Amino acid sequence: MNRHATTGIATGAFLLLSHSATANPIPLPVPASMPLEEMTISIGTDRHVEFTGNFTFNFIPETVASMLFPLPPANATAVQVRRDGTPLAWSTSPSTYPTVLPEFPALPMFEWAGPFPTGGAVFTVDYEHDVFARGEDWVFFYSLGTGKYFPTYEKITTAVFDIRLPPEAVLKSILLDGTPVDPGAYSLVGPQLDMTLTSEFGPFTRDLVLLMSLPEPVPAPASLSLLAAGLIGLVARRGAGAARAAPPKAQPRRA
Repeated sequence: MNRHATTGIATGAFLLLSHSATANPIPLPVPASMPLEEMTISIGTDRHVEFTGNFTFNFIPETVASMLFPLPPANATAVQVRRDGTPLAWSTSPSTYPTVLPEFPALPMFEWAGPFPTGGAVFTVDYEHDVFARGEDWVFFYSLGTGKYFPTYEKITTAVFDIRLPPEAVLKSILLDGTPVDPGAYSLVGPQLDMTLTSEFGPFTRDLVLLMSLPEPVPAPASLSLLAAGLIGLVARRGAGAARAAPPKAQPRRA
């Protein structure tokens, strides 16, 4: 008989999979502790997003076998994972992450395997993706609230966001699921959005959603080298045409 069950632990954006013995009526592995997560996000005028997250753990139970992370909704690319600066291999997970987004009710996930240092580590996750359209507006989504699906106990967790918006963006809403974020938790100066969220006596249970309007992307101007090459080609073609159109030169007569 298999006397092991798989239990999920949620810490911020992470889902931790652990294997614990079922000798007790309710298997509860000791929660991992991640007191701080720091996200740096840049949204370009082309609606493309570059994301870097640093996730500081000060304890990881020996029972944790792997860590899962939801992918962003639209066109995720360039995924990288590091532990204390060392690159880690990752793979696509069969698990999905439910969301409140009607456009993306379930997101794919990726994972990387242990073992992990029980004394903790800093995991860095990089990826790129696009914001997606909702009517005339555009939506940025970050899966902050994994705790609503795999609840665990945390005394306090802090999430710090450094978000650079496109200069012409008009930020309409900052939401946790569908609830507006307390204005005292963030500052918006020009295109720079700084925000600090805390969750006491439990993990984050709601996801971050930014709703904004964005102008149409401006086509990139031609480079000077391409412009110069075009002018040289035009002069050469005109010169060749003029040579063909010129009358033949008279030949000198011999005496």
